[in-house]
Amino acid sequence: MLRDTFGIAATDDVYVAQNLLRGSVQYQQGHHFVIDFCGDDHIPVSGRLEYFVSIAGGSEWYMLVHRYNTIGFMSHFHSYVVTLTEPPGYQILSLSDLVDFRPVCCYLNTNFCDETRFIRLHYHVW
Repeated sequence: MLRDTFGIAATDDVYVAQNLLRGSVQYQQGHHFVIDFCGDDHIPVSGRLEYFVSIAGGSEWYMLVHRYNTIGFMSHFHSYVVTLTEPPGYQILSLSDLVDFRPVCCYLNTNFCDETRFIRLHYHVW
């Protein structure tokens, strides 16, 4: 994926980080972000930050994000129900490509064997 995105050889150096401080925001592995909007209803598409990557000699850091599928809005929790993409779908994004630079909250509700994830937007980003 990195080779296709950046046009690098398999032997080129790539730097990987789990945390990054940019401006006044401390980003870290496991944070969730709104990465896009889908359809005419502007349903938010979110993802979980896996790693930061940077190409040797480059000055910009990119995010490797595990995408979620948005199932729908649950008004009781004022949040979107999401599931991880199967098979896992990853995307490489620049921090400037994000819809909003602030991480959003992701709640995990475990009920017996079922796990439901909720992404809550505390503000309007569009």
